[in-house]
Amino acid sequence: MIRTRILAIDPGTNGMGIADGIVGETPTLSAIKFRADDDDDHLDILGRAGRWMWMRVSLHYPDVLAIERPVPPHAARGFTNFDTTMLTIGLYGGLVMIAKAARIKVVPAHIATWRKAVHGKGNLKGPDAKRRMVELCRQLKWEAPDHNAAEAAGIWMWAAGTNQEALLRKVA
Repeated sequence: MIRTRILAIDPGTNGMGIADGIVGETPTLSAIKFRADDDDDHLDILGRAGRWMWMRVSLHYPDVLAIERPVPPHAARGFTNFDTTMLTIGLYGGLVMIAKAARIKVVPAHIATWRKAVHGKGNLKGPDAKRRMVELCRQLKWEAPDHNAAEAAGIWMWAAGTNQEALLRKVA
């Protein structure tokens, strides 16, 4: 029997959610912040995130990285700024780059796609979707330290459930 280990990441500028585990088992949920202080710029944050990802894949070699795609800048107009856009896209690109360099299968998770698979609706507003995901983790008795980890759990569920056959073919 093939045991697929999925590392699911919800990259964010104020915290990154992580769900890591074998399909069919309960994933471990955690969250991490790469901003050490208010003086950090996106280069500091990207450097810490890259170091973390390199160590993570070196020590806990996952079969699959399921990672939420950034919201396109045109869709976030009025809700973000240039630095946040640079950081969000940089985090995604850097984490994917390290996974691909380590020959890990990458499955990009579009926010509406994974939310529809988990919640039945893909167009939920952010605060409502986060609240629902925290509640779902509570019901499943999955310990999510914050909403970032809960969202990563949703990405993990989507990758484990809706992509299982394709994942097994790619990993085997």
